[in-house]
Amino acid sequence: MLEYDVRQHFVFKDQALRGVLVRLKESYQTIVQQHHYPLVLANLLGEGLLGVTLMASFFKHRGKLTLQFQGEGDLRLLSARCTQDNEIRGLVRASPALVSNQNLLQALHHGYLNLTYEPEQIGQPYQSVIEVTQPSIAKNLEEYFKRSEQLPTCFVLMSDGDVAAGLMLQALPEAQEHEAFYNLAILAETLTPEELKTCDFKTLLRRLFHEYVIELFPTKPINFGCNCSLARMQNAILSMGEDEAFSILAEETYIEVTCEFCARSHLFDAQEVERIFTEAPSDYH
Repeated sequence: MLEYDVRQHFVFKDQALRGVLVRLKESYQTIVQQHHYPLVLANLLGEGLLGVTLMASFFKHRGKLTLQFQGEGDLRLLSARCTQDNEIRGLVRASPALVSNQNLLQALHHGYLNLTYEPEQIGQPYQSVIEVTQPSIAKNLEEYFKRSEQLPTCFVLMSDGDVAAGLMLQALPEAQEHEAFYNLAILAETLTPEELKTCDFKTLLRRLFHEYVIELFPTKPINFGCNCSLARMQNAILSMGEDEAFSILAEETYIEVTCEFCARSHLFDAQEVERIFTEAPSDYH
């Protein structure tokens, strides 16, 4: 039976290596259908969601991990986030000129990758920014681990607008040498998109790594989740400033605020807006 919207951890016994498999369907479709993304953007966003979900699997403490690709080209922003509770969300901002034959490096143009970890209670926030130098999301994430963590890592990602699935392999920090990792990475990169999409995890791992003993851990469900709230929407009103808010209301009956991630919206009338600024700290006036 195929596993959807789950994350599968595994380790190689007698090897200082770990791995994760993720396959997204309903959670992925919920995200891309909210904005009716064309296929080229749905595919890119699917790979971004996979990347952040695979990486977030190694959280030590409760928190959220955000991955962002930003650039000056046709692809301006790709943002994906995963929380400790395995809730994901994401969005893309791009020019209509973006076409499928542009690789990530070309689409971003002077792009960079920003990874941000925000702990819920324990630990300090962490941010790492690197220049985008590789043609795909997978290769740039590998470059991140090479530069920032000094951990050999392999990503294999596929996304087709219907399903997004991916594999991550990584040498553990205590590994004395990395020959086994590189041998396994070569095998991992023989994976086809069809295999990632249609093979159950046990079968896929057996086919790839039949010479190795693998221990599987229980799968964990992944869901779409958004932390938008009325309070956050009220803050959006505050951020535009009192003068601008009331200039809009001079022409419109309401100010509509819509969450970019879940498309939830709220209409604020003049009375609500007045109350928001009346109750706000003085520096908002």
